[in-house]
Amino acid sequence: PLYSSAASDVYKRQDGYVSLEAQRSTLGLPDISNMDAAQFKALLPALNPALGLQLQQSVPQGSQLWQALRCGVLTGSNLGAYLSFCEQQSAAQLGVAPPMTGRSQVQQVVDTLAGRASVTSTSPALQWGQVHEANCDWTLLQHLREVPGFEMASSWVLREQGFIQIAQGDGLPCMGASPDGLLEVACRSGRQTWERRLLVEYKSRFPFVHAGQGENGQGAEESYKYAPYKQFPTMLPPAHYAQVQLGMLATGTQECVFVEYTVEKTRVRVIPYSHEWEAASQMWVRRLWDAFYARGQVPPPNFGQLTGGVEYGRFLALTRQLCESTPVVKILTSAKGADRRVFV
Repeated sequence: PLYSSAASDVYKRQDGYVSLEAQRSTLGLPDISNMDAAQFKALLPALNPALGLQLQQSVPQGSQLWQALRCGVLTGSNLGAYLSFCEQQSAAQLGVAPPMTGRSQVQQVVDTLAGRASVTSTSPALQWGQVHEANCDWTLLQHLREVPGFEMASSWVLREQGFIQIAQGDGLPCMGASPDGLLEVACRSGRQTWERRLLVEYKSRFPFVHAGQGENGQGAEESYKYAPYKQFPTMLPPAHYAQVQLGMLATGTQECVFVEYTVEKTRVRVIPYSHEWEAASQMWVRRLWDAFYARGQVPPPNFGQLTGGVEYGRFLALTRQLCESTPVVKILTSAKGADRRVFV
């Protein structure tokens, strides 16, 4: 069962959560709920650059406008595949499990950069994550002080985010990120006060496995079976590490609260921004762009090693080291809302 839109609206009004709609209202930005991509793009020149940027960042994730903004852009969710993390040789060095590998991910990167691919999916796993995002928000808001490092938090606000584009650098593709939120925390210890601003990223474990197609064959609904034994990996997946590093670059944050959610337990990691990794990754983004992606070419298998050899191997070693150094710092009981019938 999914929680209804009405229940979602009630949740969005909870203390500590600021929706995109509320942020647009506070800034006096125009209503974009019924605009198509053409109308939206025609509106931007009439606004001053700062307001235009804020309006773009307030476009709801998953909407048609959001898809239009991401079209032709290297996004955080695609960065790992772009960097060849999903290829067989890279995965072996990174310690990536087989379900997170595959050439189809590279094809998706090429299609998205060329503006040919839809950036959304109707897969049950993705829908599960979207539906449970409110549970993730609620868990974080209710239990933040229990996370090590946040014991001194006196108040906090979680702001919903849209799409944040990064200015295109010399020799780089246009890049951007769609964070799950920005967390603003006020801390106090005695007379001393300070503030923290953190990226928030959620991953929800889909507790089902594909069991084939329905009995009617072609055109029948896909079948899934419950698989409660499915767990998050001990090591932070390198593709997720790449995603949050790009997200922190886009938002100008230095930390990320990374939440791994199941309906029973929620694991929390706190990931620091790495200037070393970002500099190395940008170098490889540029080299792979020049070698393959700028021409719309699908890279060959194991293209990272073919392009960079030993030097690329050092980049993978750095990535794995950083992933292994971001352990789970807290396991929380997952929030199911004030009314359990509302959540799954």
